[in-house]
Amino acid sequence: MIWGIILLIFGGIVWILNLIGNGFQWGRDWPIFVILFAIYEITKGINLKNKKKSKNLKKILKDVESGKLKAEEAKKYMEEEDE
Repeated sequence: MIWGIILLIFGGIVWILNLIGNGFQWGRDWPIFVILFAIYEITKGINLKNKKKSKNLKKILKDVESGKLKAEEAKKYMEEEDE
């Protein structure tokens, strides 16, 4: 995800600096593809983080249902997940 942010900043700066002119020109507008790739990487990183968090919460709830965890312990673990 950090690479996505770095690429987004880099691509945006280069594209803005090259934005003088008319129409699409590969030599000027190539940073758009860097920006699009960066946005893709950032969203992929966010989605992976959310999936991992979701799996951990499901495991905690399953442990509560089966009696392995008490509600107070589950609350503590869930709060740790939010940090």
